[in-house]
Amino acid sequence: MSKPVVDKINCDVLAIIRESNPDRYVLATGGGKKSYESISQLCQSLFESDPKVLGWFHYYNPFPFTKFTPGSGKPNARHTWGGAKDEALVRHHFDEVKAWSDANGVPVLLGEFGANGTCEQASREKYHSFIARAALSRGFAFTVWCDGFGEDAPEKKSVHLRKAGAWDEPIRDALLATFEPEPQGIGAVASGAAGGKSGSGGGRKMGVANEVEVIRGRLVNMKAKSDPLDATLVRWDNGKVGILVGEQGQEQEQEQE
Repeated sequence: MSKPVVDKINCDVLAIIRESNPDRYVLATGGGKKSYESISQLCQSLFESDPKVLGWFHYYNPFPFTKFTPGSGKPNARHTWGGAKDEALVRHHFDEVKAWSDANGVPVLLGEFGANGTCEQASREKYHSFIARAALSRGFAFTVWCDGFGEDAPEKKSVHLRKAGAWDEPIRDALLATFEPEPQGIGAVASGAAGGKSGSGGGRKMGVANEVEVIRGRLVNMKAKSDPLDATLVRWDNGKVGILVGEQGQEQEQEQE
């Protein structure tokens, strides 16, 4: 949809939400452009008038890799990813988002990313790891797209396999490449909230939805291997997984997509 149309939808929907939920954190993005460019199209008056509006974007670049399906016949299809050129492009795109976030004081959620299970496995692991680290190093929270049906449809983007009730461990581990669990390990949370504080945006905080599986641990600074930050690995009801970084023990608002 065009930017004017999305701007109007965002304003109208936010007004409806605020009638009954004045303190709820709300995720929004702009129209007229896609992927990492969509967040910069967010109507400025929206977040200037409401400090609990947060920005989000999806990232599946490069599509010939992330959506690779054998036998598709697409001439530019590729099943591998990696190398200086691929990584530099991600850095460039994420730096643009970071610049917008810093300029406007709005925290960012990378709401979706991933690569099909039919991509080369080593490249798929490298892609998940690099995108996660690129997001965290810029202060973005992230969630990973997960169809959950990798056993029956390998072309899907699965991180947690629903039938088996198990993680796709290489991809999980790739996402947590700099994540060092504390001894308490995994805990189940039936209700309430868990989460952390975004790395930008003047102290705005992000919560997560109910009914999540939580792994508490320490996220180690990737450059100096020091100054560990509290972090939470979460798996939403809809299958997405992600890491939220920030102070443990803070009371958080719930958020919904």
